[in-house]
Amino acid sequence: MGHAAHFLRRLDRVSDAHVELALTLYRDELLLREVLTRASVPERAERLAISLGDPVEGPFIVVTREGRFVTCLGTGMRASNLPVVTRERLDLAASTVQRMREELARVRALIASGAEGQASLAFNRMQQQGPRFAREDAEVLLRIMPLIEAQCCDALLGLLRETHPRADRLSRFRLDDPRRLSTEQQKRLFALGDSVWAIANLVGLVTPQALRRRAPGVPAEKLLHSVTYLTAQWGTLIHTARSLAFIARAGKAALAMLKGREPSPILMMRMWRELAFGAIALKSTKLRAEAVKALTTGDPEQVPEGQPLEAVARIVGNQVVRIIREPGAEAEFFQVSRRFAEMATEEEGAAVPEDVARSAWLLSPMTMHDSSAARALLVVALGLPSLVQAPAEALYLPSAWARRLVPERSVDEVAYWLRSYVEAFRVGPRRESITRAAPKAGRNDPCPCGSGKKSKRCCG
Repeated sequence: MGHAAHFLRRLDRVSDAHVELALTLYRDELLLREVLTRASVPERAERLAISLGDPVEGPFIVVTREGRFVTCLGTGMRASNLPVVTRERLDLAASTVQRMREELARVRALIASGAEGQASLAFNRMQQQGPRFAREDAEVLLRIMPLIEAQCCDALLGLLRETHPRADRLSRFRLDDPRRLSTEQQKRLFALGDSVWAIANLVGLVTPQALRRRAPGVPAEKLLHSVTYLTAQWGTLIHTARSLAFIARAGKAALAMLKGREPSPILMMRMWRELAFGAIALKSTKLRAEAVKALTTGDPEQVPEGQPLEAVARIVGNQVVRIIREPGAEAEFFQVSRRFAEMATEEEGAAVPEDVARSAWLLSPMTMHDSSAARALLVVALGLPSLVQAPAEALYLPSAWARRLVPERSVDEVAYWLRSYVEAFRVGPRRESITRAAPKAGRNDPCPCGSGKKSKRCCG
């Protein structure tokens, strides 16, 4: 007997009122997915119980973590050794799904009336406003994410495949003086910038679980590397912060991915690896010991000569360990971030809202592929506790503050971070140096081939 059939037969254990609720869950895949997302099911738990009434006495619906229905337990039948989703959480999930459906209905009504829907506008702005994409628009998309996650995941995976080859082709442009580029070259550079910023915006919106559902044939570790490493490679603080938040949510698979790959020879990416281990350790108590053990720690002064990256990695690793063991160090980050917002906007400290002060530094578009990388990323280490615990919408600045803290989209802005990326990774065409095995023979000299003729009469 299949699980679903057994579940339906056991509905006679519960009252008529509870039967209706049980069947609603059975028929509504979207609602069940929202319940399971909120449940925080322990990794080793294969099943969980959803309470239709009392959290101890029941009745309960028993489902697998994948969402298959197993059975019903009547009132008084205890859900022993199973994680329990309370009725309050069930009602909250139902409320969330209802609001999401109302939002979608409103968007459809706007589209039907000839106006473009709010969600569609927000999606367009996500691709066109770059680092200025605002929290208000992110919240609109997050409310209906289960309905648009396939579109978002496909867009992210497509951009990850396309942008680095495009950057390699554009690296031959005059990035040191973009104003001298032709109109067509500026247009192409501008389009690349939009794509790279869209990657950062999408990484903050989608979840590792959604990506795995969209790319089931791709190994989890390979998928995570593509999303997190290729996102962080662009080098801005925004890309760095959102890739770290994503990797923290991925947990065990992300830890295996990091441990299974050789450290990068690029300074910024070497430091990012240590921050990624720290993000996982701070997000998951179960993975903390393993992640801390994988950090590069020790005395930087004891590193053998000629290994500067190892010394820097130890500095960052030591900093991350300190943050994990001394939560109070996070206050240092808030001071730096608030001061950064004040200097960027010339506002008094009291005028900077608390949520902006907590995230201003992490949401800066400055590049990490320059001389300031080491100091800037050490500050990021201080902010890791806030970053990994923040809700997805906190990875974006409110609209008013995005306009204050982030420069407008421009060719100069794209050239600024792209130039640093190109120099760090040495991408683009390279001129091969030509070396001669012997001096070139003169026209009247004997030909090097040994014919006895003059060079000009033979091979010359």
